Amino acid sequence: MDYYRERRADYLQYEEEDERGGFLVYQDRITCNYGRRYLETVIRAYDRSDINGADASRYLSNIDLKHFPELRENLGAVG
Repeated sequence: MDYYRERRADYLQYEEEDERGGFLVYQDRITCNYGRRYLETVIRAYDRSDINGADASRYLSNIDLKHFPELRENLGAVG
């Protein structure tokens, strides 16, 4: 029971420190799911017109192209 109380205090403290409520924003979730390098590769290929929008979206499980600007911002300057 002491272990539970100690851990509960840690969890409560962590919740207080979390400013975003524990949920990942969409761009962060996509970055975590695919990885920075893969996302950068797909976005660069799309920007160079090596692949079209449909292919870029399909490579990212049909993510809408309207999210690409936020993904670029999340990744930093991709180019």
